[in-house]
Amino acid sequence: MLASHHEYILGNKSFESHLNAIGNGRLIARGCHLTSHRPSPDDGIFFFVRDVESGAYWSATPAPTFVKPESFHMNIGARTARIVRVDHSIETTLDILVPETGDFEIRRMTLANKSISARRIEVTSSLDIILLFDRLRDSFHQTFSNMFIGAEFSEEHRALLYHRRFFDDPDRFPIFSHRIFLEKPAEFLGFETDREAFIGRGRPFGKPIALHQPLRNTAGYILDPLANLRAGTTLSPHESVEYFFVNSAHFAPHQPETFFARFPTIETVREFFVSEYEKDRSSQKRITENNEDLFPNIEPLRSHSEEPAEAKTPLFESERLLFWNGFGGFDPETHDYRMRIRPDQLPPSPGRIFWRIRTLAQ
Repeated sequence: MLASHHEYILGNKSFESHLNAIGNGRLIARGCHLTSHRPSPDDGIFFFVRDVESGAYWSATPAPTFVKPESFHMNIGARTARIVRVDHSIETTLDILVPETGDFEIRRMTLANKSISARRIEVTSSLDIILLFDRLRDSFHQTFSNMFIGAEFSEEHRALLYHRRFFDDPDRFPIFSHRIFLEKPAEFLGFETDREAFIGRGRPFGKPIALHQPLRNTAGYILDPLANLRAGTTLSPHESVEYFFVNSAHFAPHQPETFFARFPTIETVREFFVSEYEKDRSSQKRITENNEDLFPNIEPLRSHSEEPAEAKTPLFESERLLFWNGFGGFDPETHDYRMRIRPDQLPPSPGRIFWRIRTLAQ
């Protein structure tokens, strides 16, 4: 039986791309963890695929949507991997390459329309950026650590750039770039850097709210950063399209521009990718095909968070709390702030708590 959580490593001497059979993974460059890897099926480098007309969506890997495909298989080599699936007559092929040298990887997404009618398809990438040499900081102090990551978007290169400002050694951390390459008829449809804006508050990662609305194109210092790029195309029957996504680490301020100049067009990326991919393709071995373990039935868990059952309101004993604001107040004995949350209710955001306390105190 397939060990779906066994981690495979594609890499060279300075860059590693880790992944397992369900799609969880992380990127490491020169010992720096560029993306996170927590013990969760929501943690990885993902691509959401959506049929615009029907609203159906899935992911190129089993995680994070765990939508069961019509067919699925995965090949792993020393520096390359291939994941192929078919959903709703759309074949999705994700090829991953770590070159022989360099602090980067390239992912090629190929969409092929196997149906007899035209299809409008959108692809949205998703990466959790951390930029940490000690990844335990991400586990122990995730919220605090994320506050020091800034994001900007390069319109010229269609790339998101992330950097870290940290109190111990700000010049030590690399710049991370997530870039997309398109060719007509594909269209670039925007970007997002804010996890809450992309997923939505209280929603599971496999059902992000942003799949059903335009991306907001936000940048700056985000409390909980994410990297999302979106492209769309209309595929005629039996037509296919390729997207290329390049994830790279840069250890000097001038390196991103130098690296971008190396691949000015999609043709230059494709030529390099094909040449490097073919060198390693003979090492690939098929590790799974239509394995039931990869697509667990997790729909009840999702529906519970999106459509909570009606619950009786518990007795809050609000008279015991000072400055009661409808969901919390101060304990008169310990002076701690306490909240009373119903089972069908989300905790209030920190900004709302502060606003309500300030209003009541005035």
